[in-house]
This record gives sequence, structure tokens and C-alpha cells, in this order.
Amino acid sequence: MPPLPYSIPKSCDPTGEKIFIANIRLRKYEERDPVFSPPATMLLQIDVIASPDCAGVIFRDVRLLLEILSPSSALFVGFSERKNDSWEVPHSDFPSVWVNKCVAVPTRQLRHRLDQESLLRPGSPLDGRTFRIGIAGLDTDENFQFTAFVDGYSTPATHRSCLVTIETLRIGDDILGYIPDVFFSGDL
Repeated sequence: MPPLPYSIPKSCDPTGEKIFIANIRLRKYEERDPVFSPPATMLLQIDVIASPDCAGVIFRDVRLLLEILSPSSALFVGFSERKNDSWEVPHSDFPSVWVNKCVAVPTRQLRHRLDQESLLRPGSPLDGRTFRIGIAGLDTDENFQFTAFVDGYSTPATHRSCLVTIETLRIGDDILGYIPDVFFSGDL
């Protein structure tokens, strides 16, 4: 069996968690609007998804945090087909404070935030909330490495995913299912 394209800290036990990263894809993208600079040349898709027992549950203040590890030239960037997801970046003087930007400024650290959302549609075991993020500065033959983490709450508890490090992701790659896969086994 080939090695997994991701890792999680040994200290993280996802058993019993309610919120996860899932279904990661990297595709070529051609930005046609010259307003976006640097232009997105890749499109990263990531699902934030709830455990199967949370179909229809509304989660509040859901936050997806992403950080690029390599290559050093890569940036998260806005793109013309982007929806109105929040685009938050660390404050330049206070890196632990996140600032919402009306215009998607290029960054290596990004936080998307949702006020409230159902993260799993009833009857759809792998259909979560999909985020689409533009990537610039990534050559077509380069490996893209980044970390992803999601948290949010549903009354009365706060839920957190494991910090996921995507070790191996290239154009055209799909990492399907829950990460880590604690609910299903076999091919999806």
C-alpha cells in the first residue's frame, strides 16, 4: 500500500470528532480577469465536512485555516469565480489576530470563516461545504504542501479537526474522503 499523501500529529485522536477536512483536489486554472494579480494558475478545492451523525446539524463560526509550507513561491490568491467567502489574513503587527479583507490579498496563511452552515447534507455521506481557493506561484510539476485545520461549534460544544499536513499534492490529484478516514474504508 502506498504511503498516505497526508499526516496528522500522533497526539491527535479523531475518534468522536464532529468536524473534518475532506475531499481535497488541485486543478489547473486560467484567470481571465486582469484585475487579479498575481493571477491564479491553480485551483485548490477543500471540503469541510461533519461526521455522518451530524447530517443537517448547523455549525456556527466555522473557520478553515490554511498555511502553505512549500514551494516558497506559492501564494493563496483571489480569482474571478470566487464566491463571497471571507478572506482573512494575519495582521502584520499582531500575527495571532486575523483581519478580514474585502479584496483577496495574496497570502501564505489564510482563514475562511462561515457564520453558520450545515456541513453535511442528509443522505450525502461525503458532501460537505466546499471551499475554492486560487493558487499562484506553483509550477505545473511542483508538489504543493500545506496545512489545514477547521473548527466550529454546535450547541453546546466546540469541535476541532486534527491539524492535517498535506505532504503530496500535484495538479490533477484527488485526496477523497474524510481526513483521517475514520468512518469508511476501501475505495470511494
